[in-house]
Formats: sequence, C-alpha cells, structure tokens
Amino acid sequence: MAITPLTTAEAVKNTAPDLTNSMSDDTLKMLIQDATSQVLSDQFPEHVQAGGQELPIREEAARYFTLHLCSMDSKSAQGIQAEQVDVIKRQYFSKNIQGQRWIDSSIWGRRYKRLLDQYGQVDDISWIVAEH
Repeated sequence: MAITPLTTAEAVKNTAPDLTNSMSDDTLKMLIQDATSQVLSDQFPEHVQAGGQELPIREEAARYFTLHLCSMDSKSAQGIQAEQVDVIKRQYFSKNIQGQRWIDSSIWGRRYKRLLDQYGQVDDISWIVAEH
C-alpha cells in the first residue's frame, strides 16, 4: 500500500536548490517516500498553531528530513573535506565524530530534530546508522 507523500519534489528543490539540482525527480520522490514514513512514524501532527497561524508542520518535517537524506549523498557526507584536480589530492574529514548522532550530521537533520523535539510524539529516539 502506497502512502501519500507529505511534500513534493518541487518544494524540496525550492528549499535547497544547490543541494538538489543534480538529483532526478525519481530520486527525490523515493527520498520523499522514506521521509514521509519517518515523519508519520514520529507522529507529527498535521498542523500546529503558532502566532495565530495554522502551520503545516508535517510537510515541513518531511521536507527537512528529505533534504537530510539528500545531504547524505554529498561529498562532505562521504567525509571529503577538499579535492584538488592538478596533482590529484583528496582530503578527508576525521571519522572521529563520537557523540554525534546521524541526525545531527546535516543542518537539515538538525532542523528536523528540532521539530521532532517540539512537535513529535516519540518518547525515545534511536537512530541506527550502518557505516559502509
């Protein structure tokens, strides 16, 4: 059974065009499905009231989590700090990130986590990351 996506590829692209400009719509749609599943399992309300306005918090959370997933395919997520073309050189970040959770590894993950802490209905959150 397919779930209805909580955001769109267009909204994701408009939020972070530099991050998503090389991604196909099919890839974004798959990541949106993954993000939608996460947002629903984290039990975000559909809307919240803030400043006299009704805000679509589920859509925002799905967009941020999608962008977090997009960022996991970037050079920095692969640990690459710098590259040099002439006299080929690649410099990696240290893998010593003890105490840092996977969700904290991107600005988008941190924004999702902030919304989760504020509006999600999860008692305890455990992120499992398999390094490869």
